[in-house]
Amino acid sequence: QGKFDEAIETFEKCLKIDNSYMNAYYGMALAYYNKKDAKKAMEVAMEGVSQATDRKENPQVREELLKLLLTSAMNLVDDTNYMHLVAQVKDKLKKEFDADIRFETDNSLGVSAMLQYGKAHHRDYHLVKYNDTKKYTEHFMLHELMHLQMNLAASREGNNKLMGYSEPCKKKFMSRYGKYFSNLSVKMNKDKVNEFAENLFKGISLQLMNCPLDLLVEDLIYNNYLKNYLPIMLMLLKVVNGHLWIIL
Repeated sequence: QGKFDEAIETFEKCLKIDNSYMNAYYGMALAYYNKKDAKKAMEVAMEGVSQATDRKENPQVREELLKLLLTSAMNLVDDTNYMHLVAQVKDKLKKEFDADIRFETDNSLGVSAMLQYGKAHHRDYHLVKYNDTKKYTEHFMLHELMHLQMNLAASREGNNKLMGYSEPCKKKFMSRYGKYFSNLSVKMNKDKVNEFAENLFKGISLQLMNCPLDLLVEDLIYNNYLKNYLPIMLMLLKVVNGHLWIIL
């Protein structure tokens, strides 16, 4: 009947009696969504999926609440200028570390965004390249800025360390897995097989070094920018995992 405010008030009373009642969270979130308040709908849905318990009499409510959570988040992402927010973070880092930080569009990138640290490229500025044809690029730009923040903070304290892979590690890798690469030589040129093996070694090494840092970076985003970036983070989890409830 369109009496959304009355419905919200009723669901609030329900939750005061039992704050684990999933149906009340879903009803309230849906009422806010129908009022065109996607932000409040997302907040209520988020609270519901984290606090409410499943009931035998209505086992599908959690799934419906998750769908509403994602729909609300998507609406907020579509209505938010995240590039403007990313630019604000860049300006904050420039001021804090007296650093020259620049953005550059590069749609040939195979990834959404990539940081080029100034010293590593013999430049007096840091560059974040980004591919604006990919989804949720702004989050990955923020991710790269957090890498830069960690790097600049460590440099200021004199705690930066260079990590990489060594030739002995590469030899061990080739010794252990060489027989599998040899099998490829039946169908591929030997030079191509060697190139593939080396790229695989470099890729695995890079991931082993980078993944722990990425967890810290995402933790930085979560703790410092969650208020603005929660919708896009939720959508990114959906894209990466297929089903958001794997995470929640």
